[in-house]
Amino acid sequence: MIFLTFSNIITYFGLLISEPLMLLLFGAAMILLTFAARRLSHISRRTVESDIHQSLIERRTTVN
Repeated sequence: MIFLTFSNIITYFGLLISEPLMLLLFGAAMILLTFAARRLSHISRRTVESDIHQSLIERRTTVN
């Protein structure tokens, strides 16, 4: 009976420690994913802008 209570206390403290740790790791993963998504969208936006710029230059040179 004493062992069972001791085991329950250890389990309770294990959950008490591991739960915030899991939330912290999950939060860190979300922050990293957000930064990665921003970076990727920035790169793709720059590519689209340079494609538009390039097509405008080509149009200008063919007109002249």
